[in-house]
Amino acid sequence: MPFDAVYAAHPPQFTVSLSLDQLARRDMRFAQSGAFQLRGTLGLVLQDSADLQQAHIALRNGQTEWHGTPGQFDEDGRNDVRSPAAGWSEAALMAALGLDLPLTTVHDLSAEELAALAGWASGIVYVFGRRAGSGVLSMTRRLNLANFFDRLELELLASRHFEGCAAVCAYRLEQGGRVQVWRAEPQRNRRVVAPREQALPRWRVEL
Repeated sequence: MPFDAVYAAHPPQFTVSLSLDQLARRDMRFAQSGAFQLRGTLGLVLQDSADLQQAHIALRNGQTEWHGTPGQFDEDGRNDVRSPAAGWSEAALMAALGLDLPLTTVHDLSAEELAALAGWASGIVYVFGRRAGSGVLSMTRRLNLANFFDRLELELLASRHFEGCAAVCAYRLEQGGRVQVWRAEPQRNRRVVAPREQALPRWRVEL
């Protein structure tokens, strides 16, 4: 059964009906909507895209609907708001969000180079810590660059060269819906990883 989408830029004044192909031209990850639905993370990807595009997005497949609202996971100091991915390993989070898809280019940078994130109009930044007693990286903070307070927090982290952060991963949408990813770990040199060619992993995450 085909997917149908309804799209409204924030703040919403009118809505536009889009086909899945049209939505995928805004965010290429939606070309894999069926795979994300089977994996159980389509709602997470939709919310992620709503923040990146600053748009309200509704996606329907038969009797099932998913909704993405800008700022839904922004904490703003509130204790009742938390990303469902809090505590996930970096590998699980990247796969759940589709950041391992083909044609996604990962730029491996130094922590100092991440200061350029201040120039991004929108984007998502994940901060990872290292689990005690293991080398596994787990998500500790999600920052939405469209949020004033999150942007201030990012500037503070950058001023300290992300001291205490095991890894930082930031991404935004480019023209044509491609995802640009910046990643940094302390004491690492810059390199660019070529577009990934592996197939989309087939596993399921329960939210």
